[in-house]
Amino acid sequence: MSDYLRPFAEGIAHLSTREIADRAHANPRTVENWRQRANGPSWKQVVAMLADPVMRPIVLRAAEEASEEFNTARHAEVKELGT
Repeated sequence: MSDYLRPFAEGIAHLSTREIADRAHANPRTVENWRQRANGPSWKQVVAMLADPVMRPIVLRAAEEASEEFNTARHAEVKELGT
């Protein structure tokens, strides 16, 4: 499982699979893969979710959290290389 997918999977946990699929222009099996963190949304699906008033804050919050986690991990790698 990919750690960067965790914030998104957690963000969509309170919505039904059908609602997410409709809002993201995805099929329900794809949404289940997101929930299981098997993969993330495609660019087209991200754009559809950013255009949706319910999904937009979920996507933006997940992106911010994933970015913070990535930066923390990257900082630790750089620090380790420097020692």
